[in-house]
Amino acid sequence: MCDVDSTGGADCDGDGLDDSCETDTDGDGTPDDCEADDFIRGNANNDGNVDLGDGILILGYLFSGDAIPCLDAADCDDNGQVDITDAIYLFTYQFAGGAAPLAPFPACGTDPTDGDALDCLVTTCP
Repeated sequence: MCDVDSTGGADCDGDGLDDSCETDTDGDGTPDDCEADDFIRGNANNDGNVDLGDGILILGYLFSGDAIPCLDAADCDDNGQVDITDAIYLFTYQFAGGAAPLAPFPACGTDPTDGDALDCLVTTCP
């Protein structure tokens, strides 16, 4: 039995399972579902740079179903969803002097507003 009600253990992600029963691939004692992923907001294609390719990938995701390795990075305006405004936000920043993507930017960091359904499957950040 791994449910928190039976074990009385910790449940960092609120899914009802004791943390000791959850997957911890890096062996650091924190379940994978509870670890914050570092990323660079705007770096949708995960190449370490925020550039034209990132906005193009966001559009490809929206209109062609292209995969994005870190959806949090593609959420340039940090509203908890990836939509057309993210591509516009990024292009406006790059080409029209608009506001920079929200934190974490321009360096790797964690999402200060984590709580949305967006996650990173892969990230170039350490």
